[in-house]
Amino acid sequence: ITTVLVQFVFFAALLACPAESAKQRIKNILPFLIASMVVSIWPVWTIISAPQAFFLNIFHIPMLNSRWLYETNMVHDKIYLTFVAFTIPGYPQLAVIAFYLYGAMVFCRRKIKTINAHNTLLAALLALTFFIIAFIPPTMWKQYLAVPVPFIIISFAYPFFYLRRLAANDKPNRLFKIACILTGICAFSSVYYYFFALKRIPKVFRSQSWEPVRMHRISEDIAQRTKEPKLILTLAPLYALEGECDFYREFSAGSFVYRIADSLSGDEQEVVHAAGPETLRKLLKERRPSAIVLNVEFTSLEMPLFEMAVLPGGEDRWERINYTNGPVVYFKH
Repeated sequence: ITTVLVQFVFFAALLACPAESAKQRIKNILPFLIASMVVSIWPVWTIISAPQAFFLNIFHIPMLNSRWLYETNMVHDKIYLTFVAFTIPGYPQLAVIAFYLYGAMVFCRRKIKTINAHNTLLAALLALTFFIIAFIPPTMWKQYLAVPVPFIIISFAYPFFYLRRLAANDKPNRLFKIACILTGICAFSSVYYYFFALKRIPKVFRSQSWEPVRMHRISEDIAQRTKEPKLILTLAPLYALEGECDFYREFSAGSFVYRIADSLSGDEQEVVHAAGPETLRKLLKERRPSAIVLNVEFTSLEMPLFEMAVLPGGEDRWERINYTNGPVVYFKH
């Protein structure tokens, strides 16, 4: 939901477009406003239909998860994480290129006859907006700072274009040559530092090694071994879905809601269909699983599932199978 900021950036860009009259300005923004309203009908209707569930899922549950993550020391401070991102290879190269290109444009601004400042600013603002969005969620992960990267690279197109236009008789001038050399050096240095990523390319031609294919293969095997009613207890419901089995909808979000469900009130748990370690026993009494898929989350989170479903004994007997580089599954006899 934080990416809604991008919508406002585009709207502001349309408002800033040159227009000969107020009528022309309305023509510029009207299609955008109509399209925005049309695609908003379904989400707005959903929010109005279940406002409490919307608030819990979008705000309250993420805040509780953030607190849980900080209490378990699983996340870093946002400033520290940003500092780390800017010191590892990749971001420093982008910063050097950006500093040079936009600095060169400012230096040569009087020599450039026509500059489409509107589009240049939009490209730069998009990169900045996605960078700001990375800081909005209560917890921040390193991959959030990867989202602005393609937009930063796209924004380089305008400085390159204008520096190229400065060339006389289509011959690159000194500033343009330096920009090309600098970009080439930064690109090759990034490839050198992350050369291990290139080693993965051969896997593209071995479809059986692809993770989705491997997971689907395991899921089908789990489904074949699972007895009726094929109800699977797991914090990774994708294994059940891929094998066309049933699963507890209380764990449809994986561990995200499960690990903080006991911090929700009884009414809130009913609204979001949540179950935590403390309410798990009641859930398993009502519906016994046909199989249990473990080794997909932290042991501390999965232990209650094992203790309450497998250990009680009684009439249930379980067969354990360990999948190579995959889950551990208990099948009911």
